[in-house]
Amino acid sequence: MGILVHYINLAISVLIFLVVARAILTWFPVPPYHPAVRALDSITEPLLRPFRKMGRSAAAGFDLSPMILILILIVVQRILFELARR
Repeated sequence: MGILVHYINLAISVLIFLVVARAILTWFPVPPYHPAVRALDSITEPLLRPFRKMGRSAAAGFDLSPMILILILIVVQRILFELARR
């Protein structure tokens, strides 16, 4: 059970890193057809899509869906740690 929790924790940490990387890439003029951008999009977009409507701020035009996803992933990670400790 401990090794499974370790791998799930690792996967969640990698997902958080990829979401942060994708958010940072939006600040730079990187072409959308670049292989790195396409790879990040293919991995993170299915996870971000459910939060797009919740995360869009109408007033400022900011997309907060990466932050919402990261917070949810952190909560899931913490819950798994608590369950594994028992």
